[in-house]
Amino acid sequence: ALKESFPNYVHIIKADLFTEEGINHVINLLKDIPINYLVNNAAILGINFLKDMTFQDYQNIFTTNVIIPAMLSSQLQFNQEFRIINIYSSLAAHFLKGLGAYSITKSALDVVTKLSKIELGIPLTISFIPGIMNTGMQKKTRNYQPLAKESQRYLDEGYLITFLRKSK
Repeated sequence: ALKESFPNYVHIIKADLFTEEGINHVINLLKDIPINYLVNNAAILGINFLKDMTFQDYQNIFTTNVIIPAMLSSQLQFNQEFRIINIYSSLAAHFLKGLGAYSITKSALDVVTKLSKIELGIPLTISFIPGIMNTGMQKKTRNYQPLAKESQRYLDEGYLITFLRKSK
């Protein structure tokens, strides 16, 4: 729908960003094209207690939630109006049992956001917390037994709110 609404501005690139070759493919395709906005929204939950996570579990969640956004943010050419918007989570500061790895990676993504401004000189980098969205990811969290009661309490109390955090 977005591509159809803005055919001259939205370009879809298919690549397996879970591989170094896939990330490099995207970077090479875009290296000479000045980009206005980079929105890093992809994430995986990795629902599990830290003590039960395997090396592969950690590798998957860190690659998706931190490494890919960091590489894209640091390797793409940006123009004067370039903006990075990283979709952040309040779970980086408010922890739930079984979502420790997700919380850790979202905290790391916030650091990537701040460093993008400092090291790369990108004029506007923000971490955006959309608040609780009724998505498949939220449903998965609410249905995970160790989290169900606490997660529902956050929803009932409207505990998590939407806000933008501009990096300093």
